[in-house]
Amino acid sequence: MTQRTFTATTEEMPDGGHVGNLAPFACVEMVPRENISYETTHQVESGLANSSFRLLTLKVFNPMVTRGHLVHGIVYLNVKNAIKVNNIVLKVLGSVQKSIGRKNVKQTISIGNGFTKYAVSSIHSTICRSPDTYNATIDDFNGPDVLERLGVMTNPLPTSEYEKEFKGPIQLLPGTHAIPFAIRIALNMPPSLTFHRSHKLHRGKAQQKTVLVAEVDFQPEGSAPVSITVGMLPITIQSCENLPCLINGIFGPGDAHLIPIESTDTDVLILLEKKHYTLTDMVRIYVYASERNVVEHAFAELVKATRFTELGLYDADCLIDSIKSRGMELIKRTKKQKLDCNFPKTFTSTISETYPIGTLRKLNSSIPKIDDERLMPVEDRAAGTLIMLKIKHRHEPSINAGSIGISYHVRVHLKISGRNKIINWAIPITLNDQLSEDYRIS
Repeated sequence: MTQRTFTATTEEMPDGGHVGNLAPFACVEMVPRENISYETTHQVESGLANSSFRLLTLKVFNPMVTRGHLVHGIVYLNVKNAIKVNNIVLKVLGSVQKSIGRKNVKQTISIGNGFTKYAVSSIHSTICRSPDTYNATIDDFNGPDVLERLGVMTNPLPTSEYEKEFKGPIQLLPGTHAIPFAIRIALNMPPSLTFHRSHKLHRGKAQQKTVLVAEVDFQPEGSAPVSITVGMLPITIQSCENLPCLINGIFGPGDAHLIPIESTDTDVLILLEKKHYTLTDMVRIYVYASERNVVEHAFAELVKATRFTELGLYDADCLIDSIKSRGMELIKRTKKQKLDCNFPKTFTSTISETYPIGTLRKLNSSIPKIDDERLMPVEDRAAGTLIMLKIKHRHEPSINAGSIGISYHVRVHLKISGRNKIINWAIPITLNDQLSEDYRIS
């Protein structure tokens, strides 16, 4: 993979005209200069493709992207002789690569974790760009402010004109042609990740990788259609999840569970400040009881579960099995805390200290609101406590990719007065590279 960008020069045609004046998408010739982005170039060497192209280049402006956000890029076609481009198909492909001891095993993720999108399509959709209204120039995609002008940093979620496909087929004359695109990373794509695990005498390494490929279907004059592929361009996908909803202008809880205590008239309400966390975050757990002196104390554990089938690690029953189960790892356990009848009865979020409400964009309206006061009214909360669990060491983000997976849950333990057995309640959470107030969840 080469890394470079381009500046514009003038390429004279045999009839004295310039490429930019002859056809839609026609651009002036490209000359390499100092790199500010990622690209891969395919130099055509044989066959009909060699008589049609000098170079095919796939270029991406932001190769690190969050799921649900846009990757902006461009396909450059350096054409020798006139051709008709029927389709340009962009393919985002995910794969899992594993090594077990000295043995390397490669496994491709199911098709559900990959997807395709057309930059040019002869199978017309209802939403297309018109080639007659667009004439690309290399200067449009150069310069230190290119990401800002494309809206990559400031406007990642709303639709972009570059998401629409061009209506094919497209006639391209000799010269350099630039076809820009924007492709939204699917929400079900696993994040890019490398992790190591060991079990008994075996050690293993797993990598989740994602690449972008462009497939160009074209037809030289007087010849049959031909297909050529350029790409395998690495894309780093970051995980992201949403913040809790606002209720009456303040953050509500991220998750809530009401637990009836058997053989008593007591209910216990467990509130998590967030359902989703960053990799170095604070987990805040509120525990309320509807009667005094029924719950002696409470403590919490943060548990990681790994699925790595070749090592015999499984996470299928991670919310039920004990910590000693294969694939389970205890990250941290808090001290026992007594429930206090003087503890504040109203849930109070601290999220706004990190994400000031006045600076947020519009919150994701699809997130269900959690009304903790409906589950247990404030006046019914006889005692409570706050358990804080710091994620001190950086851990891998949550991932679910076929035969590999990493999941997390908080397990809250309740000691009931007069009973030897402790009640425990497991609550799934996620760890992510980042959180966003308007992140769209599937």
